Amino acid sequence: MFENLRIGHYRIELEAGKQGLDLPPFYGSMLRGAFGGAFKQTACANPALRSCHGCTLKQNCPYSYVFETSPPAEAGRYRSYADIPRPFMFLPKLEDRGSYAPGECLTFALRLFGRGNDYLPYFVLAFIKMGERGLGAWRKPFRLVRVTGVNPLRLKQNY
Repeated sequence: MFENLRIGHYRIELEAGKQGLDLPPFYGSMLRGAFGGAFKQTACANPALRSCHGCTLKQNCPYSYVFETSPPAEAGRYRSYADIPRPFMFLPKLEDRGSYAPGECLTFALRLFGRGNDYLPYFVLAFIKMGERGLGAWRKPFRLVRVTGVNPLRLKQNY
């Protein structure tokens, strides 16, 4: 059933900017929200629309596929659903640390599923845009240092 499912495993490394970074204890949802805004700015051909519903470019838009994922026509029993799970997942480290001094690095894992793997370049551009816009309540900037592909047979914990 899942023999054709492609899963991409990546390690994302961000470097805190001159102001450092201050993150809440469970920063995954904040990360996803900031990423969503940056991804829309980067990949959407019609960012003025609040929703992809009714957009003529929806079928070929990276943003629509990644954030407003609809089941494919051949989805069988799932075709009646308006939405299906998104083709990506962030896996932040579960650590107590919330502050990063300037130059310190924050790392977390990214998983891409199925066609989501085709949009990796958009993910990279969105992380760069996100760093320019800043993260957290004070919009502190950071820099994307690297995105590393990880061999799934050598995964340790979330990485």
